[in-house]
Amino acid sequence: MAFSKKMQDVLPKLVKEIKTQDITDFYDAANILEVLLDESGVGMGIDGAKYIALMLDELEYHNSQWKPNKEDLVFFLKLFPATLKKGITKDVMVNYIPKQEWKHFDKEWANAKSNFKKSLGESPVILSEYYGSQLDCNVFLGDITEALGMSKRDLDKDYEAAYTAIDETIGHNAVMAALKNKLPNSKVKIIDYPNGSNLKDAKYEFIIESKLGRKTIERKITAALRVVGLG
Repeated sequence: MAFSKKMQDVLPKLVKEIKTQDITDFYDAANILEVLLDESGVGMGIDGAKYIALMLDELEYHNSQWKPNKEDLVFFLKLFPATLKKGITKDVMVNYIPKQEWKHFDKEWANAKSNFKKSLGESPVILSEYYGSQLDCNVFLGDITEALGMSKRDLDKDYEAAYTAIDETIGHNAVMAALKNKLPNSKVKIIDYPNGSNLKDAKYEFIIESKLGRKTIERKITAALRVVGLG
């Protein structure tokens, strides 16, 4: 069953009522949900439990054009008891819940930085092409999961620590700092970079304006990536 427009409209109403009544208990919130579902005319057989199941299914598989207010969504999800939080998948977590909130959904997360290796020992494959004065450089790394020293548990369970470790080590800011050092007189924009969701097909994409030639720029990029352990 699709997560209909009537169902979608229930969430902001629910959150508003929860905040108005200063409710902190999930089961009290569930009682309000039942009332709102009755009033909304969503159809027979849609109780609170069914609504939540359909909502999580929609967030996972995107069967409609629903774009929930993330603040409302996270507010409601944080009220879930532990048994329901187990139904919140990695994709839902990454796509809808800010990193700083992930700690509310699993108490067993551990710091993954100690498992994060700084060197991959492989040279990247760089394909670049000029578009006017701008050089579009695509740097392909392939599957870097094992090379980073991160276990499946780190990536599938310890979201906050794993994603933070990846971002701080090979993410936008780390690579931009290295590029500025190697290409101080060039304009560099980072279009794409690896994160916890694409380590099996990792790549960077840079748009560069520079007086240097293509091959020199590619060498500088390789040197910059080596600084963060990817060259």
